[in-house]
Amino acid sequence: MLDDGVVARTVHAARLLEMAFFDEGQWTISIGNSVVPAERSMGEDSVLIRADFPAQCWLFTPDRMAELRLNGETRDVRPIALPDKDVEFSVQWTFSVADPHVMSLRNSS
Repeated sequence: MLDDGVVARTVHAARLLEMAFFDEGQWTISIGNSVVPAERSMGEDSVLIRADFPAQCWLFTPDRMAELRLNGETRDVRPIALPDKDVEFSVQWTFSVADPHVMSLRNSS
């Protein structure tokens, strides 16, 4: 049986893929109070949005969540592991394309 949560996550992922592919607005990724510009890269069957964070102390960052933003609006959130040392690191979202399988049935009469 198809689960409502699975359908909602699939629709959300499809909408994010559409935005990542078509929207040339300002993409950023934020962690706590740090907001970093992100770059979009188009692959053969995927879109990558990546931000490079500078070295800083993340020890006191209460939320270990990254936010993907488009023109300042949060579009997706996910937990991340922050480095325990002052080192540069990257956060990325990758959206890949798969051909959707949709069947349509018609009455033969």
